[in-house]
Amino acid sequence: MNRVRESVSVGMLALWLTAKRREPAQGFIEFALMVVVLVAVASIGLAVLGTDLSALFSDLGSKLKLPAGFPG
Repeated sequence: MNRVRESVSVGMLALWLTAKRREPAQGFIEFALMVVVLVAVASIGLAVLGTDLSALFSDLGSKLKLPAGFPG
């Protein structure tokens, strides 16, 4: 029983050490993946909200008056 407990402890230690070891470019790859996810979410959000934003800016543009002297 004692050997089993020791082997489990050694296995857990090896697993912990493996989890702590990082590859040299792992941080860069994780950053790049976060950027890709951010761009994907932003593009989906803009595709959904694009028509609403276009209508909003058109409405604001029609309500704003240009000062005298500006062509328009």
